[in-house]
Amino acid sequence: MTPRADNVPAEPITGPPAAEPAPIRAEGPTEGPSAGPTAGPGRRPLVLVGVLASVAVVLVGAVVWYGVAVFGAWRAAHDRAEVVAAAERAAVDFTTFDYTTAKADLDRLQGATTADFVRGFNDDSGAFLRSLGADKVKVVGTAASTGLADYTPTQAHVLVAIRAQFSSAQQPDQQERDYRMELTMVYRDGRWLADSAGFVA
Repeated sequence: MTPRADNVPAEPITGPPAAEPAPIRAEGPTEGPSAGPTAGPGRRPLVLVGVLASVAVVLVGAVVWYGVAVFGAWRAAHDRAEVVAAAERAAVDFTTFDYTTAKADLDRLQGATTADFVRGFNDDSGAFLRSLGADKVKVVGTAASTGLADYTPTQAHVLVAIRAQFSSAQQPDQQERDYRMELTMVYRDGRWLADSAGFVA
């Protein structure tokens, strides 16, 4: 009679031994003499801030310099335009007289000239007014062109071409006459005034 299998004693199962788990190494910075110092994470932002600040200073300086240069150029052009306009008005006043309004015309001329010029002209103003009245002179001048000969912030020489309409008792029909005047302009009390004037060829 065949013995039953469950009565056979079990043999132990043999095989290779189970591998032991490898030890777990903690991750982190390597310690030892070979590990050198590293730059801290806050140093790079500080360097960047310094560079940006330097660039900002340069840009601000450039903008300020450009603004000063532009304003200086504008101011010089503005001052030249002012003296040219003042010289034109003075030249027109020198060449615009009507014997019926001669005193008012003379006062207008004196308002466009310096006190030194007025004092020098006053010595001859009486004879000048009598001459206008006796000859019934009417003359109206207009500025045809103007040139700035030289300029400083306090003095300038200006050439003005004048075209005038002239009539008198001896020549009642209006005649056109052309003059060229040279005026010395000076800056006094915030405005340009004629200090001397003369007719040139």
